[in-house]
Amino acid sequence: GAHLDDARLVELLFLARRWDLRIERLPVEMTHAGGSSVRIVRDSARMLRDIWRIRQRAHRGLYPDRPPALGPS
Repeated sequence: GAHLDDARLVELLFLARRWDLRIERLPVEMTHAGGSSVRIVRDSARMLRDIWRIRQRAHRGLYPDRPPALGPS
C-alpha cells in the first residue's frame, strides 16, 4: 500500500492550510507490522525537527503562496 512518512504528511498538511484547501478525512486500514514500534522520545524529537524545518523553509519563502495550477493553462 501507499506510505507517506511523517515529515511529508506534516508538510502536506501545512501547505493545505497555507493554501486554504479543504482537508477530508478518509478511513484507513491499519495492519500490524511485526517488529515496528513507536519510540516516544526519538519519534517526537524527529517530528519537532521536521516541523522546525518546514517553518524555516516557509520563513525563507521556499513554498509558493498559491498551489500550482493543475491541468492545461
